[in-house]
Amino acid sequence: MMMARTLLPLALVAAIFAAQPAQAQFPFGSRQQPQQEVPGESDLSIRVGRLEAQLRELTGQIEQLQYQNQQLQQQLQTLQGGAAPAQQKSVQRPQQQSAPPPLQQQQMPPPVQQQQLPPQSGDAFDPNQNPNAPGSPRNLGQLPQKQQGPLVLSPNQNQNTDLPPPQQQQQQAPAPVQQQQAVLPPSNSPKDAYDLAYGYVLRRDYALAEQSFRAFLDQHAGDRNAPVATYWLGESLFQQKKYSDAANVFLEIYKQYPQSQRAPDSLLRLGQSLAQLGNKEGACGSLGAVVSKYPKASANLKKSAADEQKRLGC
Repeated sequence: MMMARTLLPLALVAAIFAAQPAQAQFPFGSRQQPQQEVPGESDLSIRVGRLEAQLRELTGQIEQLQYQNQQLQQQLQTLQGGAAPAQQKSVQRPQQQSAPPPLQQQQMPPPVQQQQLPPQSGDAFDPNQNPNAPGSPRNLGQLPQKQQGPLVLSPNQNQNTDLPPPQQQQQQAPAPVQQQQAVLPPSNSPKDAYDLAYGYVLRRDYALAEQSFRAFLDQHAGDRNAPVATYWLGESLFQQKKYSDAANVFLEIYKQYPQSQRAPDSLLRLGQSLAQLGNKEGACGSLGAVVSKYPKASANLKKSAADEQKRLGC
């Protein structure tokens, strides 16, 4: 019994020492588990630090952009603020230029011519000494301002209702016409002549277009653009309300160039010209021929002819 009592504590001590290495090899449930999580926490702290650094960099970039935006706004404000005085200066300059007409009127009497005149006789008077005397030069008003206006080349646009005498208008009209007739194409080629005439149509200067297309047809009657040029000649006459001449030209296109691309348009214009002349029967016949003679014409052209027939009551 004594041996058993002495061996029992020794066995317990040996069991305790033997259990410690086993716990080191199998640390489940032991206090060493938190020590294994320490490396993970350090990684998280490193990542958080990196994110904070990136956040600081982004914040700095945002502040720089805000500063640049403020500078741009200040520059725009300075530019907008400087534009207003410039406009005021530009407004004041025409006023200053419009103010000098009295100076121009004072310069109208030529002093040089007065000095070149022969010596005055005893009964002559000096307009500088007695400006109110009869025969002294006087202000003629603001008529020179109308003469200084821009000259429009088109004879249709030069007509001015402010000038009552019609004889003066007839005398002044040939001057711009002579200048217009002096305009020639850059070369003698049919293409340049046609382009010049068609340019007047685009400008809606139908008087010059009429003259140019007549000259083109006289010089280049056999050119391939002759049918189209004939149509634009009729269109120029139609726009000038020369309906009789326009009707003859459009009828000529239909007779001489029935296969031309402008033949259906010519019939439409022929009907409209005859309607303006009061020839309802001829107008209705021409408008009806647009569809009967040219069934492949465009839908817009057919619709225009139908609308014109309804308007005339064909």
